[in-house]
Amino acid sequence: MQSVDPGIRSESVCFPFTPSQTARELLFYPTWCGHYYCTANYFMKRDSYPPLLIAYIRKGRFRVEYHGEFHVAEAGDVLLLDCIEPHYYHAEDGLEFVYMHFEGSNARELCRRITDRHGWLIRRDNNMLI
Repeated sequence: MQSVDPGIRSESVCFPFTPSQTARELLFYPTWCGHYYCTANYFMKRDSYPPLLIAYIRKGRFRVEYHGEFHVAEAGDVLLLDCIEPHYYHAEDGLEFVYMHFEGSNARELCRRITDRHGWLIRRDNNMLI
């Protein structure tokens, strides 16, 4: 499937998922995933979006505002956002990233524990979670 968001190049792909009721009750499950190649026109600004987001930056730079902080993610970095909170991200030309929106089980608690310990931007030189 191709994204209709502005700034997503045609070679990009994304896939929606609809989990079973059992998965919703017991498991972690993806809601969307994809591999995006972006121009500087790609951005997302939301007050809230139900799933969480994990993204791995393969190339380029991604400007992100979250939790009152601004950071630039670069190749090798990982973003982990609870999208129920306000967030804004904006690509620089040449950005390539893979992502997964997910929910389920204790996903929010797990996300909070990781981000409390390591932050929501996990740098490539420091991305070994312990």
